Amino acid sequence: IQAKLLSSNSIMELIQENAKHQPLKVALVLKFSSFPEVLKNYGAAMLKPIKLWMFVLSTCVHGWAYTALWCCLGYDTAYRLKMTADGGAAPPANRVLQGILVFAGFVGIVVSPSVVAWWINDMRKQSKSKKNEGK
Repeated sequence: IQAKLLSSNSIMELIQENAKHQPLKVALVLKFSSFPEVLKNYGAAMLKPIKLWMFVLSTCVHGWAYTALWCCLGYDTAYRLKMTADGGAAPPANRVLQGILVFAGFVGIVVSPSVVAWWINDMRKQSKSKKNEGK
């Protein structure tokens, strides 16, 4: 099944070939891509050059920043709810947290898809140049 899936999709063929030469880079780019988590996890598992430690490392690097962000956002929200529930005025907006949230959104909506598009385009160029060398 794995060989059929990898050979039936041109993008997966390119990723498989790139993973042979740069498995850690492929694991990291996949994790930071805008693909659904299921595809990122199973896709990385199907790529034999990506070892377990590379998968774990890329998952930790990808997950720590967003985990910290959601924890801070949750704490800030709980603090605001507690302050207003006791009849007090809402505290001023947390500008730092708002800025980080906007930055994370920008990375997820603009930077991540751009990096993946650049990466796939670069892999296609490398594949074409290898085919031309073989002729």
